[in-house]
Amino acid sequence: IALDALTGARRWETALQLPGGSPYQGMPFGGNLAAFRDLIVVPAWDVYALDRNTGSVRWTFDQPDDFPGYGSVFVVDSTVYSVGRRLYALNATDGQLRFQVDLQERPFRPIVVDSVIYVGTRREVLPGTLGNGHVFALNRNTGAVIWSIPIDDPQDSVRGGAVGPVAVAETLVVVAAMNGTIYGLDRATGNVRWTHNGTGSYE
Repeated sequence: IALDALTGARRWETALQLPGGSPYQGMPFGGNLAAFRDLIVVPAWDVYALDRNTGSVRWTFDQPDDFPGYGSVFVVDSTVYSVGRRLYALNATDGQLRFQVDLQERPFRPIVVDSVIYVGTRREVLPGTLGNGHVFALNRNTGAVIWSIPIDDPQDSVRGGAVGPVAVAETLVVVAAMNGTIYGLDRATGNVRWTHNGTGSYE
């Protein structure tokens, strides 16, 4: 739904046709909206780009074995980065696939800073249960892994991994993990510079 920012009047409303087999029919799952020029990019199991002025669907990206709009999207320059079971890079103008990366773990909430994609992951540690994972830094143009650091919980593997977006400072990548620890990672190497232990999971 698009509303006039000054009056709150409804400008347009678009109903998205969600893909068959999505776990929650009638409920988009994506965590955010993103903008690119005259498009609004919507993760809703598949990835949709809507005309900002009319709400009409300009392009859709889907995959037969995945829901590439399962999580958040991030747009930088002319590329949309989205996540399902894999990480995807799409041409923001027409939705064409630029590359995809299978990290063997489920990625969450990618962000891009300079030439690097940062993403936290969790892997299946029990049937149907996600747990221990990594923080990855990848080349934004190719998806090649620059570094990866495990985010584990030695006492309870289902509390490992990270689902939130990382924060990037000049020399640090900071991530809050499911195991109740905040990690300060060296931005160039991924080496752990410091940790802070909290009282519960950070989601």
